[in-house]
Amino acid sequence: SYNDPYSYAYYALTQDGRLDFYCHGDRMGEADPDVYFIEQYTGLKDKHGNEIYEGDIVRYGNDNAVIIWREKNAEFGVKWLDCGVEDSISWQIGTEKTPSEVIGNIHENPELLEEER
Repeated sequence: SYNDPYSYAYYALTQDGRLDFYCHGDRMGEADPDVYFIEQYTGLKDKHGNEIYEGDIVRYGNDNAVIIWREKNAEFGVKWLDCGVEDSISWQIGTEKTPSEVIGNIHENPELLEEER
């Protein structure tokens, strides 16, 4: 659950994937799925120390990519914005293809997705 240490309100992720809002222990309802997005942490950080999550748009050298979850392979991957090709993220760790910086995410910066096409 996501707890707010300054109040008695918190969010809890249910087993079926809903994000429920609670206040003083009472379920107040489901969080608006158009406002709150659940994204998985990749375990990686960019050159600035920012955590990299599924849905982030990252710069790899001169190229940009979206971090995706590849269900078929049960792994994180990248989808290159210039060509739409998907790759595994694992081969890129510790190489020149290591993500240099997070430049946005698909929810807050959809315009970055259009710029590359």
